[in-house]
Amino acid sequence: MSSHQDTLFPVSSGVDGNSISVSLYHDESKEPFHAHGCLVLPTQSKVTLLRALKDACSRWCFDAKLHFNEFSGRQWGPPERCANHWIRLGVEALRHKHVSQPFSSPLFCKLGVILFDKKSRVELDRFGGDKKERRVRWTETLVRILVTGVIRFCYDSGQTVTIENVITDGEPYHRLLSEYRILERLKERLGPLIRIAPSAAVRHVFSDHQDARCSSQDDAHLLQLVDLLLGSIVSHASDTHAVGSKKEQLRHAVSDMLVKELRGSGFTSSGHYRSYSIFQARIENEQWMFAPIPVSSLKSTVQQLALDL
Repeated sequence: MSSHQDTLFPVSSGVDGNSISVSLYHDESKEPFHAHGCLVLPTQSKVTLLRALKDACSRWCFDAKLHFNEFSGRQWGPPERCANHWIRLGVEALRHKHVSQPFSSPLFCKLGVILFDKKSRVELDRFGGDKKERRVRWTETLVRILVTGVIRFCYDSGQTVTIENVITDGEPYHRLLSEYRILERLKERLGPLIRIAPSAAVRHVFSDHQDARCSSQDDAHLLQLVDLLLGSIVSHASDTHAVGSKKEQLRHAVSDMLVKELRGSGFTSSGHYRSYSIFQARIENEQWMFAPIPVSSLKSTVQQLALDL
């Protein structure tokens, strides 16, 4: 094993050599442009992360759903303080070194975000079936592209990522997302870089843990964390929230993480190096194209997306 891999995956991480078992948590944002986010959570980090999230809820005496886009006004109360705590925990969970409390060792989480032009929806006609079926296939395609991007960018070619589950926010469409179109086609795209666990499934979970329809409170909490991280990145990229506003303050930890990339070659020594990836997706010549967006180009890319809407 190379020294680089030794740094990324010490014994304390729970990673077996070059193999890591993960679950994927997926959410989407529709305003001010379309974006999808995916948290890659190592199986052996799940208990530690959930404990920290629940401890934050106890600290701030708050146990309702956290949703980034619902924060407004000027006054801060338990919801905002809890959300701010969660976002900082999420940013800390993405580190692969130099971790801070409450974590005693890195959690090695990864975060992928994909941005795309709403005009791409005209390409729904490329998919078979009626309107509802085309919408589901569109979502399956975006999830597959998103996961492909984050795994290709955030993991070394000598590592193997075993996908245990894909958990997505909300109730199913007219049918469940297809495990074949997401998981099996991921194998075609990524080859030896990934494995699909025999019991792997795509599960729809209500992200409101107090909703009677919610099938897993733990998964709901993790989906809320994805929402907060995705909302923070969208807020940073779109620059729509004024300095000092509630959302601008909430996203501070995420913004601080993103601007580290502007250090250039110095970013390679950061604990957040290769812990996240932000991509733009588009269709050219009837083929899906996606490419990473450097943080230095993120706001200009988003401005162009806004012009295209």
